Amino acid sequence: MHFSLLMALATLASPFRGVAALSMQLTEREMPAVFSLPVDYRPVSQAKLQKRNPSPTVQADTMLYDLTPIVKLSVGTPPQLIGLAVDLQMGFIAFLVPNTTDCVPQSNATSAQYNCATDDYCVTMGYFCPAASSTMKSIQPSKSDPEGPVNADVVTVGSQRVDGVHMWLNDISPGAYSRMGISPGSPFLYLMVDQGFINSPSFSLWSYGTPNNQGQLLFGGVNKAMYKGTLQAFPLSGPNNNVNMPIAAVVVESGGNGTAGPTTTRHNLADSTTAVLSTIDIFTFLPNKTVQHIYADLDITPTFIPSFNASMGIVDCARTQSENRTVSLVFGNATISVPWSELFIPFEDDTCEFTIVPYRPDLTYGPGSELQIGAIVLQYMYLAVDYDNMFAAVAPLNPNPGPDNILEIGNGTRIPDADGDFPATITPYGAPTLTTTTTGSLPTSTTASKAQAITFTPRAMDIILGVTGAILAVF
Repeated sequence: MHFSLLMALATLASPFRGVAALSMQLTEREMPAVFSLPVDYRPVSQAKLQKRNPSPTVQADTMLYDLTPIVKLSVGTPPQLIGLAVDLQMGFIAFLVPNTTDCVPQSNATSAQYNCATDDYCVTMGYFCPAASSTMKSIQPSKSDPEGPVNADVVTVGSQRVDGVHMWLNDISPGAYSRMGISPGSPFLYLMVDQGFINSPSFSLWSYGTPNNQGQLLFGGVNKAMYKGTLQAFPLSGPNNNVNMPIAAVVVESGGNGTAGPTTTRHNLADSTTAVLSTIDIFTFLPNKTVQHIYADLDITPTFIPSFNASMGIVDCARTQSENRTVSLVFGNATISVPWSELFIPFEDDTCEFTIVPYRPDLTYGPGSELQIGAIVLQYMYLAVDYDNMFAAVAPLNPNPGPDNILEIGNGTRIPDADGDFPATITPYGAPTLTTTTTGSLPTSTTASKAQAITFTPRAMDIILGVTGAILAVF
């Protein structure tokens, strides 16, 4: 039962809804550096689901299938409320903008290129008008990223503002949408450290389960109540600046019938099978040998589709609802299980396509060119990431969570409540320090070296967007 972005306009119209909001009792510090954003996933009828593009270099349109987490931020002065897709493979924030300087209201638009009313993403997310913001600035790209953004503005989260956020401005056009990139090196995360919102460039992301269409993006901490067991942590690896994780095995379980009990098969993967995590692409790409084993376990006969020039796992859609099967990915001691009914998308007529497909090592870029854990699987896992120690941790979701139990991610070497081969020492990111000049004068800011761990005073309490629970520890 999939959801989709396109039916969520009414949901997005009520920003920052009270979705199992987090709150806390202050024990370790006067004002703990952690806050959260509600996340929305979008419901859609099966009639709205569309076939994917046969081009091997075009990503499956995940957001048409309800699977991409969407948050609401305000940008500019006065604030303009925009929806953004949370993106684990992009480092910058990007906003849709009209390709006109006067930002004519969409109801009066005559240009096909700037008709928000005919663009699905623009209708759902909204757009940003730079000309209407008094704080929009042009900037010089950084020396480390000469092709980077050339615009910066204020981004407001609740009643608090993050100043000087670098951003891309993308014209409204087919396939373009607003994104909040939180991949390694994301300037937004480090700005939040600099300005006292969080103590380390870190976050957690989780869904409340497919019937709820909702989740949370928690900056600076983990919520122990939302997962089962202990987080399993792994170092981020590879040169591609992505959040990734090693897959130990795939387990397929088929429910029994009147004459036979359930069957379970396990397929171990090589130690080097590290896959990137995507909130944007719907498909999970695994080694071809493993995928063929999964097909056999699930009684899927690969079908060659000429328009894709590939064999694909196509079944009658009725099977996806009538058969009791589960596919699980194993990460260390954490097992993430997904009902097989959730692993299909409509293909054509009354057939559906299985979304675990072979990795294509012959491709140099685009979907399938690297091993990947897709957005469907991510919706069934709790994910925590800390860029100070460059580790990601995962656990299965708790279907019946109790009161929130927030643990702050500090400047230490470990992700709280996580098992992993953490380093003995790290060099945490250093936020600017405050130095007092003379009595009665305002403090001045001095930027600390990245090698320097510092102490800062967090901002006002209202960065916490609604809470219940307690900060138990700072790690």
